[in-house]
Amino acid sequence: MLKDSDHIQDFLSSVFNKANKAILRYGNLHPDSRGMCTTLTCALLNDNHLSIAHIGDTRAYLCHKKEIQRLTNDHNKAAMLVKEGKITEAEAKVHPGRNVLLKVLGENVYLKPDYFSYNISYGDIVMLCSDGLYSFIGKEDFITALNFRKDLKSVCKSLIDASLKGGSSDNATIVAGLSRPSGDDI
Repeated sequence: MLKDSDHIQDFLSSVFNKANKAILRYGNLHPDSRGMCTTLTCALLNDNHLSIAHIGDTRAYLCHKKEIQRLTNDHNKAAMLVKEGKITEAEAKVHPGRNVLLKVLGENVYLKPDYFSYNISYGDIVMLCSDGLYSFIGKEDFITALNFRKDLKSVCKSLIDASLKGGSSDNATIVAGLSRPSGDDI
């Protein structure tokens, strides 16, 4: 298992660049797929250390007890406008620029993902969510889902159900992991 933060960052950067090159190669071999792009957010959880690499608008969240913290920043036009102070977070949720990605895999030969490193507590839940999920739920939906924290499948199902109830017609994807001491069965 990778332990050193620099090695983890290099490893994740390598993974992103290999995936990026595979997408570009596929597009070159299949002209009808040329120009295809995707987002990618990866999390490595090792004991109480979390490493995240990120490109696009698939988000990473940390759930500590009943607190929800977003760990990544979206790479889209609306997020850029929020950062510049031109629109609010609430306006970004409905802004047409929320679907205009500024950083993706499959567009450039070399890319550099955002990298984050956190020390987290045992029992924390890490969730990676597509925009088809998080765009259609609120903080209260996350908190309700955490009532199932001992069963991550139920946490995920609760959030997918909430996004569908909220009107999502987009791909609603979520994966969750629980921080446990090494040696615990997962």
